[in-house]
Amino acid sequence: MYLRDITQARDVDRMKSEFLTAAAHELRTPLASIFGFTELMLVRQLHPDKQKELLGTIHRQSRSLIDLINELLDLSRIEALQGQDIHIASCEVATLVQSTLAAWYYKPELHELDCDLRHGACTVRANLEKTRQALLNVLSNAVKYSPRGGRITVRTALRGVNGCAQLGLIVQDQGIGMTEAQSARAFERFYRAHPLGDIPGTGLGLSLVGEIMQLQGGEAELSSTHGQGTTLTLWLPLQEPDGVH
Repeated sequence: MYLRDITQARDVDRMKSEFLTAAAHELRTPLASIFGFTELMLVRQLHPDKQKELLGTIHRQSRSLIDLINELLDLSRIEALQGQDIHIASCEVATLVQSTLAAWYYKPELHELDCDLRHGACTVRANLEKTRQALLNVLSNAVKYSPRGGRITVRTALRGVNGCAQLGLIVQDQGIGMTEAQSARAFERFYRAHPLGDIPGTGLGLSLVGEIMQLQGGEAELSSTHGQGTTLTLWLPLQEPDGVH
């Protein structure tokens, strides 16, 4: 008689099943809108203004679909390769942040950017491309979840963890924030604190951010207050602790 513990294998199968169910649901929502509106435009003569409105909806849903597929592929690649394709190198903090801000879109008339890179001359050990992706995701969330505008602050901080120095890239907004229960689930795949559709998103962004940070020996840390805003910090290992000022 042979006995084998299948608990872990069963848990993995359950997680895969839940993931596929959630992915199928998230894919079906934009596809249903795209299919329905294009079918309506094919069978009915619509006023140009109405037609333009429907095309705008189709375009937004197509963008959501592309974002969802890209994030699913990124997560799948990370899981399959376990970070083997992530090349860690020395990155100057100021260069990392400024190059990310250059690719970030926001409306200056709605959101005020306050950037304080007092540790910009420090060097971290990170993958430049993936860290930019994570930081850009956090910045985009800060805009998305601050629909009424307000200040978005980008700053740096230092800390020591188990004798190792880390630098934090902090993004703080004055948006709608989250409750304590919502914050606890923020890094779960497909979890959305505001799922009613008034704020677009896939529910994969923060999960991807967390995976990227872990693969680099760092951490994504979130704190939020409902109605007051959210602060998310990306902690990265410093290359030279003695170079910190």
